[in-house]
This record gives sequence, structure tokens and C-alpha cells, in this order.
Amino acid sequence: MQVTTRAVVKHFGIKKVTIISGKDDAFTNSGYDVFKALLTSQNIPVTTKESYAKDDVAFKASNSDVIVCCCLTEEDANIILQTRTPGMKQPFIGDNVLNSPKLFDIPQGADDNTIIGSPWSAKNLTLANKRFFATYKAKFGSDPDHFTA
Repeated sequence: MQVTTRAVVKHFGIKKVTIISGKDDAFTNSGYDVFKALLTSQNIPVTTKESYAKDDVAFKASNSDVIVCCCLTEEDANIILQTRTPGMKQPFIGDNVLNSPKLFDIPQGADDNTIIGSPWSAKNLTLANKRFFATYKAKFGSDPDHFTA
């Protein structure tokens, strides 16, 4: 996620961040801690923290430059849809949990500018990754994606 946040900060010129996380879920709470630490290490202030209870994703309007979602996929998708309805256009950042078709099914196009961090990248130029890429392509006839890595 460090590479993802650094790239988003640089690309979008981020100066202030809202982080949304579940208040009744250890996974989403730990996601908040991770993102807050990453952003703090990059001198990007978290100006707003929003919490929600499972299945209750009411979200207040935010004047942040980006919204970080430390949520499960369905809640993420519903929050994205809800924020786009009144015209909020900030990018969303999420972690690997967003690698799900639900993210695209629920908001139906409202998910533009949603950036998902992944633990693997085809652009990683390490020798081990190059070998994996070549071996996978030779065996299956297509490039690997993060689910196959």
C-alpha cells in the first residue's frame, strides 16, 4: 500500500485525506491504522475519520482531496455510490479487499477514480517476478494477474 499511496499523492496532488472504516470490525479498524501510518509517513494529514456500522454506510460530505476506504467490498461499493450521487468526485483508495467484481457491480460506473493497491505487480522487475511471469505465460498462454501470482 505504500507504493499505492505514494503514487496517488503524487498523481492527484493530495494534501488532505478522509479515512472511512468500520467501527465494529477488527479488519477495517486495522486498515485505518495502516493507512494513517502510511499517510503520516508521507506528511499527508488525515483531516477526517468517518466510521460506520456494518450495513449502515451513511457518509457525510467530505472536503478532502481523497477518500481512503478501509471497508469490506460491499460497504466500499455502497459508500462510493453514495458519495457520487451528490457529485463528489474525489478519488478513492482501497486495499486488496477491493479486488472483487462487487466493487464494479454495485456502483455501476460510479467507481471511476477508485485506486486499488495490490500485493503483486506485473511491472515488478525483480528476477523472481520475471521468471514467474515467463513461466506462467509459457504454461497458460496468457499473462498472469494478481490472482494468479
